[in-house]
Amino acid sequence: MVSSLNLIFLISLPRSGSTLLQNVLSAHSAVHSVSEPWLMLPFCYAGRKTGQMTAYDSYVDGGAIALGEFLGGLKERRAVYREAVRKAASHLYDTALRESGKKFFLDKTPRYHLILDELIEIFPEAHYVFLYRNPLAVFASALDVFLKGDWSQFREGGIAEDLNLGWNNIERVRGRVKFGQTVRYEALVENPEKEIRSLCEGFGIGYEPEMLEYGQRGVLKGASGDLKSVHKHGRPVKDYKEGWRRSLDTADKGWLAKTYLEHLGPTVVAKAGYDYAGLMGEMELALKGRKGVIAWERLTDPNRTKLGEVWSQFLYRGRTKGWFAAFGQFLWNGILNGEVLELVWKKVFSSGCKK
Repeated sequence: MVSSLNLIFLISLPRSGSTLLQNVLSAHSAVHSVSEPWLMLPFCYAGRKTGQMTAYDSYVDGGAIALGEFLGGLKERRAVYREAVRKAASHLYDTALRESGKKFFLDKTPRYHLILDELIEIFPEAHYVFLYRNPLAVFASALDVFLKGDWSQFREGGIAEDLNLGWNNIERVRGRVKFGQTVRYEALVENPEKEIRSLCEGFGIGYEPEMLEYGQRGVLKGASGDLKSVHKHGRPVKDYKEGWRRSLDTADKGWLAKTYLEHLGPTVVAKAGYDYAGLMGEMELALKGRKGVIAWERLTDPNRTKLGEVWSQFLYRGRTKGWFAAFGQFLWNGILNGEVLELVWKKVFSSGCKK
């Protein structure tokens, strides 16, 4: 069965350059990988009462309670379940390695930041590579790629949860792993040979120059991951290092990015290896005293109502496509299908009942 020492977990937030680093590392003759396995997520979420939906239990807590009751009858129930998960996952990783003929399996699944505490308990001897990127670049890339520039779609859960929780989730465990290495996207694209040599040394394998020309081998294929830029270039390039400045091209986007940075705070940003004051100064200079229509914490507030979400969408359309078009969309999607009327009715009716 595969040893933890033969596993490499690439840990990062989405939009941090993990697909690039994965393709470079998997171009090594000793490293096997697939696009994004997501293998450990269902194992680790099985006992959680929130965070997933299933056909057999829409609210999941029933499944978590049932599993808890089963394990409750066992001695050392937590350890028993962790060992069972380790054996099951190890069998799958081992089969993939054996069929590939390689020494290491590289699992790159960005949302593993949500299960890091469990992951390092299950595989304490594995290699962990922590990849960081400028928080403003991560924010801008997520807005462009996942939301197509529509900032009104940022809300509690999904990518907003990654952006809010991911930094602390990673930092909380980074110092606890036995075999851990840290890479920053900016250093990777500036001097890829130096960074990859260092990683290979940590894995105990020799550096292979052809790793940097991963496109010659062919890019890993799969439904997940950023395949556009890795296909386009076939090797690490600096083209996207400063692209976030061009992406934050309106006051609304810039204001959201600035307030997101404020939400993270100087401690989190500094621990990730970035200059909070310098980034904040850049945003203030770019905004020139302007403010957007909504701040990050308000937009992603978990207690925000559906009416608040509808209002954000109306503001986004008005600011980008014109208020006439926004009002027309508001009428079509809101009033004609009854959604907005229902929300307003509930708000007015509930307010009336309280008086």
